[in-house]
Formats: sequence, structure tokens, C-alpha cells
Amino acid sequence: MIPRVLVLVVAAVASADAFSGPISRLPVSTTSRESAVKLGNLCVRMRGDEGRSNLGRRDALGRGASVFLAAGLPWVAGAEEGQESPSVEDTLGYDIPSELDSWKGWNAQRSFRRAGRNFDIEQRFADNRQNGMTVYEGNEAMTEYMESLGRPFFEGKSVLELGTGTGFGSMVAFTLGARKVTATDRNPKVLELADANFRRNIRDTRDRTLNTRPLLWGADKCIEGESWKQSLGFCWNGISGIENDPSFDVIIGSDLTYSEGVLPDLIKTLKDFMHKDSEVILVWCEPKLFTWNTDVMSRLNRGIETFDNFFDAKVLVSNKKYNSHPDTTIVKLKLNDAKPGYPPQVVPDD
Repeated sequence: MIPRVLVLVVAAVASADAFSGPISRLPVSTTSRESAVKLGNLCVRMRGDEGRSNLGRRDALGRGASVFLAAGLPWVAGAEEGQESPSVEDTLGYDIPSELDSWKGWNAQRSFRRAGRNFDIEQRFADNRQNGMTVYEGNEAMTEYMESLGRPFFEGKSVLELGTGTGFGSMVAFTLGARKVTATDRNPKVLELADANFRRNIRDTRDRTLNTRPLLWGADKCIEGESWKQSLGFCWNGISGIENDPSFDVIIGSDLTYSEGVLPDLIKTLKDFMHKDSEVILVWCEPKLFTWNTDVMSRLNRGIETFDNFFDAKVLVSNKKYNSHPDTTIVKLKLNDAKPGYPPQVVPDD
């Protein structure tokens, strides 16, 4: 009998090649022609450090392993040898082709109504296949929650959005009266999209500001002579517009990551931009179209314990339906003097 570990490696390598080959080679049980093309080109969110490096063979292997997990192979699905494994549809509880074909993230434009006005959002995911180029379910839920907080919560405050994507969250914060809104992301193409949506939807800023800045989580404050790093988001300086006070009153973020491994960098960045009264709003929804791991929400919710080690973490919604969005978690964070410091693996410069 061939060792299972060897079979897994061989299967992953084969499927890594399949991602660059015909869709018929993908090990998915049932796929319509239209959704098959979409699946073959899909930017799959995966476990691991998806935000730290460019896609390479290591990422392809990881994606391949995830697809084989989805295919319901007995030795990874937990079935006994000799027993038939459940189909991917049975495992995930929804039909992949219909979900892919009906997902509105493929659309070039979507319209939403928030804070008493309409937003026309340009999306570029269908052309770019890059994370952040569309409005994900978590972003819909977060903006609805922001709307429920009302104008008094945001009026006159400074707001930082992490992982801004289309810029939707930042525009809602601005519309609700925020004085200064800074939308950040590590991907310059994403920032270009956010800027385009700002121009389309926000025509009058008057004495308030709405802008974008590159930012890589875990980055330190820039030192003299590092302007090139600052332009790429590898260090930060004056992001809030106040040189010696980089803090924001409110920090928002939705569907920021599906990897526990990036939480230390995220926690460091949150602390770097908070003051004693700052409030952080984090929202995530189960990404059914992009993560073929059925325990993704349980893994994400385990991260709340990590947050609670460094902040006062208040769970407002825990893996439940929020409005029309199933499997949603909403968390608020505040600083606590009794919980100082950073995660052990993150050592910020003095």
C-alpha cells in the first residue's frame, strides 16, 4: 500500500499543474461549463500566509491540497477505507456551480444603499482574480452594522480601514460624518480601485478628507531615508495626517484574513494606530466560494481568544445570521492597560 502522505504530495503536485491546465483536470465532482471556467481561474483564499508572498508553487500546492479536500477523498475526509466519501456538495451544504454562477462578485458593478444614499461600486475581480477587488459578504455585513451605529458614532471622528478592497466601508464611514477617513491596503491595484470608487461616489469632501494609503500589516514606523519603503506600505509615517499622533478614533475591517497565522501582524498594526479610546470593528463571514475548508469559521473564531489576550474583545455576533448574512461574526476591540505588549513573534522597533 502506498503511504498516505506520499499520495497527498503526489495529488497536490498534480492539482497544482491542473490549475494551469484544462478545467477538466480539476478534481471537482460536478461543475457546469460557465462555473468551471470561473473555478479554474478562481483566486482561492486558503489556509496559511496568503498575504505575505506572491503566488508561487508553494501556494499552488496548498490550493491543490484544498481542492483534493473538497473532492471528498476518503483519506482526507475522515471516512473509513473502503467507504464512499460524501460529495463536495454534501460536505459543504451548497451547490458549487449554482453558487459560482450566481455570485455577484463577478459583476463589474453593484449598487448598495447605506446611510440614506446609494453607492455604485465598481468591481474588478472578474478581470484581476485578486482578493479585495470585489465586495465580499463580510463587507456587506460590516457596512450594515456601521449604518446601525448611526451618524453620532462616526461624526467628527478619524477612521482607518484595513484591507479596504473597493473602499465601500470607508465611503460609508465618510457618509456617516467621519472627519478623516484613510483606506489602506497592501495591493496598489486595490487602492486604485478604491480611489476610482471614491471619485465616482464622493464628490464633495469640503473640509473633510477621504484618501488611500498603502500599508502592510506588521510594518514599523518609517525612519529617515526610508521614503521608498513608505511608498510601498512597508513602513508608515503620517498615515493619520498627524505626524506625531498616528492613532485613529475608529478602525474597521471586514473579511481581513482567513489565516490565523497573520493575526500577530494584524494585532501589531491595530495597536500601532489606536489610542486609549479607539474602537475597532472587525467582521467576517464564512467565505463559501473561496475556502473549501468546512471548519473555516471555527478556526477564525478561535482567533478571538488571541485578540482577547491583547484587547478587551466584545463579541457582538458569534457565527450567526446577521440580517441576510449567514455565519457572521462581529467583534469590537478596545485597548486595556492590563493587556499591554504585542504577540511574542512580533517585536516592534522602539
